[in-house]
Amino acid sequence: MFCRNAYRAVVASLMLAGSACLVGRASAQGTPFTIIKPPDGATVRENVAIKIPRASIPTGGFVAVFVDGNFQTALKPGSDYDKPFMYVWNTKELKVSDGEHTIRCELYAPEADSKTAVTEEGHSEVKLNVANIIHSGPSSLRLRYHFQEGMNLHYNRHTNSVIVGGVSDTATSSNVPLASVDSKILFAIEGSLPEALVRNKLTSLSILTGGQDIRYDQNELSTSIYQMLDSLGQVHYEYNGISGLLQFTAAGLPVANALDLPALPDSEVSSGQAWTTPNQRLDIPGIPPSLQPKVTLHSKLIDLEWQNGYPTAKIEQTYDSSKEGDKLPKVLTFGGIYITKPVVSYKRDIYLAYTAGRLIKTESSITIKGETPQNISQQSGGSSYGAGGMVGGFGKGVGGAGMMGMPGGPGKGGFAGGRRGGFTPGGPGGMAGGAPGGYGGAPGGYGGAPGGYGGAPGGYGGAPGGYGGASGQYGGAGMMTQQQLNPVTVRATTTTDLASISGI
Repeated sequence: MFCRNAYRAVVASLMLAGSACLVGRASAQGTPFTIIKPPDGATVRENVAIKIPRASIPTGGFVAVFVDGNFQTALKPGSDYDKPFMYVWNTKELKVSDGEHTIRCELYAPEADSKTAVTEEGHSEVKLNVANIIHSGPSSLRLRYHFQEGMNLHYNRHTNSVIVGGVSDTATSSNVPLASVDSKILFAIEGSLPEALVRNKLTSLSILTGGQDIRYDQNELSTSIYQMLDSLGQVHYEYNGISGLLQFTAAGLPVANALDLPALPDSEVSSGQAWTTPNQRLDIPGIPPSLQPKVTLHSKLIDLEWQNGYPTAKIEQTYDSSKEGDKLPKVLTFGGIYITKPVVSYKRDIYLAYTAGRLIKTESSITIKGETPQNISQQSGGSSYGAGGMVGGFGKGVGGAGMMGMPGGPGKGGFAGGRRGGFTPGGPGGMAGGAPGGYGGAPGGYGGAPGGYGGAPGGYGGAPGGYGGASGQYGGAGMMTQQQLNPVTVRATTTTDLASISGI
């Protein structure tokens, strides 16, 4: 239940923060404290701007906002008296139900000769009808992407990856952050007949991991990925799909440099209808798009609703490897953590503008449960999880102590080594990474001196030949020693939003 004392404490703390402004009370100059927009009884959706005249709020005053009697926030107005005070009520993010809701704003000002005591000076409220769901839309839809040549779609993408539980699913080692990634992706349509030629380009990238915020220059970002797509979003051809491999694998970061359009159903669908979508990529942090495992997703058209100003079809997709027959790799690397016997669950909400034929937003969550030879409870910070072999393999540390195994092809430095390592599921691990030294070297994958990933000391050997660069195959799991395996659960959540459109 809402506690009025709690919100008074919030207001009081804001008073202290702005104590320099609390000398006396400024007159509201006769301007009434009232909600001027939206009007009482208005029908609203998505982000609703609640506006009050700035001049009605005295110096040192604050506004407390309530929705249906529940305290939301206490805000101090800006210094510009020409702009109204504004609170944005995000009905979609807050999952506000459709129907009537009451917005109440209360004005508080400091009591005379007091730095902490406040008193209510006025209030105003309106009743608003939230209508995010579209009830008058078409009864069935033939969902298709519309590719207009020359159109550039700019998307924002935000991903958080965390350890939900390490060693055991207990609070002592839960919710350990691995990485937070903000990026921008350009989806440029360069040809539209008979299929669309599109260019995916990572245009901005910043990463928060291990307590460090890293921002990349444009010349440090990966090159473009080109795809031939049909109106259902199916990829018929892809070039440079392994682009940016280092950005994905160096620390297992959740970096994506392609939009990866969700596949649409071939036939018409209506609200509540379900179908299966085969051969779909997952979104596991640290694996490039072309190397992602492909599975069958269960899809359902939930309803029609407004999103980012567009009438959209909301599609929910789910996957649970414990209930499916898909063959996932025996070992996955997530955020620098080696996970064996992975059990994967995945959920994605898709918002597709059914008239404009473009992707508006996706919200996804992927959870992986399994076992790891690493001691999760004693470490945190993303890249620090990688056993020496991973870090050493990219020239940033000492190689791990993996078991001797099958080397890849001879290398000449750079990414030459291991291009023919290929895929050897369940095979022996790569040779141990050597001294700090970086790329290429003698035989092996992306290893330091000889060898691919060294893997965890005494644990997993690396993938033979590492990532099979030329062939685009993912290296197989190495052999396991008698080292103890610990339970681990990890999760990544991702939001992709259409930010702007240019070129038309």
